Amino acid sequence: MSVWHLGHCMATQVSCYFPSRRVRRLPTEHSNTNKDQVKGTAKDIAGKVQEQTGKLPGSKEQQIKGLSKQISGQAQKGVGDVKEAIEDLKR
Repeated sequence: MSVWHLGHCMATQVSCYFPSRRVRRLPTEHSNTNKDQVKGTAKDIAGKVQEQTGKLPGSKEQQIKGLSKQISGQAQKGVGDVKEAIEDLKR
């Protein structure tokens, strides 16, 4: 029994049901990225979006919050990079 999900067909520009694909996850020990890297990158991107959104109406507060989120995300990604380097040295 296959599972179907609703998606958007780019060729016909209509909503269609597609069979779901099972995604096989790699074991964590083989993964090159870790949660800190992923979350840090996500925060960095969210901060960039927030900063740009703040520029549209001229909201300095939103721009500052966006920059702060970017710095936090870059720091978290850096922590993830260090963790990855340590794990690589252990192998």
